[in-house]
Amino acid sequence: MDLDVILNDQKYFFYISSYQTDADNKKIVLFTYYYQFKYALAWKAEMTNSHVIVIKYLQEYNTKAHELCAQKRLVPELLHISNFEELRKFQIVITDFVPGIILSKKDKIDLKFYQDIYENMKSIINLLHEKNFVFANLKPTNILMNNVNGK
Repeated sequence: MDLDVILNDQKYFFYISSYQTDADNKKIVLFTYYYQFKYALAWKAEMTNSHVIVIKYLQEYNTKAHELCAQKRLVPELLHISNFEELRKFQIVITDFVPGIILSKKDKIDLKFYQDIYENMKSIINLLHEKNFVFANLKPTNILMNNVNGK
């Protein structure tokens, strides 16, 4: 998909620039957008304290499955999730930014690296299945590779 097409589609969304941490604390977190990622309704942004985040607009999101994987440090920390009826039932999901490259963009991958990816994905899928969750959108553009602990 061409980036221009994605950007033209964004006229239907409003850009939030803050969120409230929780009902008890009621702290307002402000952030500024940097740029949109090419393959998703997602943006890289930065909070006023220089913490880099990702803001995603999604029609469906399983918060419990994300939190389960986050406990094992398999996914970025979930910072906030909001539902806005004005966004045609889209949810706004805010997570930590993790530097890396998506699997579909990796040019050359040796056999050992493929084996590591397989083992990591297998552990994530097994973890989710143990709790009766299914990862329904598993594809190379949804696999982020980084170099945390050599993986």
